[in-house]
Amino acid sequence: MKFTACTFFLMGQLALSSIMRVAFADDAPVEIAAGGLEFKKVAQVTMDHEDLTISKHQVQVSYLFTNHSDKDLTTEVAFPIPPYEWTVTISSTQQPAFLDFQAESNGEKIKPQIDVHAIYGGHDVTSLLKKLNIPLLNIDKAYEVIQKFNREDRQELITLKLVQSQGRELWPNWVMHVNFHWTQTFPAQQPIRITHVYTPHTGGRLECPSFYKEITDACLGADDQPRIAKMITTLSPNKCAYLTKVKFILKTANNWGGPIKEFRLKIKKRPDEFVGMCGWRFLQKTVTDWDAELYDFAPSDDLIVYFVSPPLH
Repeated sequence: MKFTACTFFLMGQLALSSIMRVAFADDAPVEIAAGGLEFKKVAQVTMDHEDLTISKHQVQVSYLFTNHSDKDLTTEVAFPIPPYEWTVTISSTQQPAFLDFQAESNGEKIKPQIDVHAIYGGHDVTSLLKKLNIPLLNIDKAYEVIQKFNREDRQELITLKLVQSQGRELWPNWVMHVNFHWTQTFPAQQPIRITHVYTPHTGGRLECPSFYKEITDACLGADDQPRIAKMITTLSPNKCAYLTKVKFILKTANNWGGPIKEFRLKIKKRPDEFVGMCGWRFLQKTVTDWDAELYDFAPSDDLIVYFVSPPLH
């Protein structure tokens, strides 16, 4: 399963031949339209503070918003899961980890709805997949189901280009779009705190002694490359290190009024892990925590964190 893109947006699984993107995103105001959720700008509400903590096993986000108008403002707020698609992986039939998503508003639990759509070529094919009893959320399970289809149903999927035919195998072509959303009231002239916590899907690729190449795509420090090479090339043949990529989409924060006034980022890692991030300067680095702080932050890019981990013993 590949997760390709989202600070309220979000998201692996172990890929053998390619990086699987894991992403999440900032909360964003939306409208409910006939074709699904549509994002909109709410200029009256500012994001005064965002506190984001990312590890491979948990994402925690705390936001402080203020409605500067003289009236309470009620709008639909969405936390979209970045679109994801099937790819050749060590597959899992478990439900996606992001389904443990929890949210609170000023300490009160939010019960979000979930909006699920399968898209191919710009067209919504959700109804067709449901008609054929193809699972939606777990695309690895969907892959397993379509392998058992009869000749007529297989040909229908091939004709509609919803799958690639690879010998006897059928590979899904559609992309999953998932949104958590709820109705949120922002009280007039008052701050409100919204928090999220969830387990991200983690994914990446194997880095093994037999086919290791220098990791050039992870923005690792120059001092780390030789240390990583030594770690991997000295592993026993049946052991592999892991490159995990976690993506968090920050640009959705621009749907609110003005920049993020105060943005704090903490990356949590194991002492034996290496971390790479492109274009970020950290105020403090320890063996387990990396910290950054920005003011009046208008994200023009999304955040990508790379973890290189030795095998667990």
